[in-house]
Amino acid sequence: MQVHIDLTKQGFSLDKHIGNCLLDFYSKCDRLDEACKIFDDLPERTVISWSCLIAALADNGHEESVLELFHRMEQDNVQPNEITYACVLKACSTLAALDHGRRIHEGLLRERMDPALVISNTLITMYSKCGCLDIAFDVFKKIIVRDAISWNAIIGAFADHGWHESAQHSFFMMQNEGIQPDGVTFVCLLTACSHVGLVSESFYFYNLMISCYGVKPTVEHHACMVDVLGRAGLLRDAEEYASRLPSSVSSPVWAAFLGACAMFKNMEFGRRAFENLITANRWNLTGYVLMSNIAVASQEC
Repeated sequence: MQVHIDLTKQGFSLDKHIGNCLLDFYSKCDRLDEACKIFDDLPERTVISWSCLIAALADNGHEESVLELFHRMEQDNVQPNEITYACVLKACSTLAALDHGRRIHEGLLRERMDPALVISNTLITMYSKCGCLDIAFDVFKKIIVRDAISWNAIIGAFADHGWHESAQHSFFMMQNEGIQPDGVTFVCLLTACSHVGLVSESFYFYNLMISCYGVKPTVEHHACMVDVLGRAGLLRDAEEYASRLPSSVSSPVWAAFLGACAMFKNMEFGRRAFENLITANRWNLTGYVLMSNIAVASQEC
């Protein structure tokens, strides 16, 4: 920032090279207002300029602005690069903007461009989040050399759509191709199992993750385990599991348990789950809504 001030005081003009460096600096420091001002003041915007700001907006959750800026980029006839496409498709995924994402994909196909791996991986997630699992799988099948992100994307897609058998089959195919699963892989697998209450399968993958692959469980893994126990109606087991965890990871886990209590309209367990959740994070608004629903349901019974 001091360098920028010194350059301004000394009367240096903002050429594209200095401008892009400053744009990258402010973007990485999450100073989006300054980054946008630098971008608007650039005398010449290159693909690096556009991609840098689009990536910064995407990383900070400004998906609508990402699509707007990409539209401006197209109007300026600037050819996007891999980073641009990946960030825009990620925004389409979050917004479930299927038409926009499909238009980008079709544009790549019209230009007979073989999408880079990072773009194909993002396309899988985008189509899945937009409800088009069949297209997501088609994109996956066309990838010649897949990496862990490719496999995680399709396993996650199957998990989100409740296709737990396909998720598990993909995991074993991933191993057959010699790709090492990571923590994300097992979050996807545990999610697939929890959606249909597969308790024994969840513990199998959880133990496999630790013993065979040395993956240390994160809060996401713990939340999945509590969720599957809760969905299976094993509320006491779920509560005991959550109670053994350190307070640093307890908020999402107690939220998962409270969701299970709401599913079964169980006031006794729900009250304790709510108390633990609020102790961990008093600003968890979802917790208040779930507890209110449990209270109403218990009065109706």
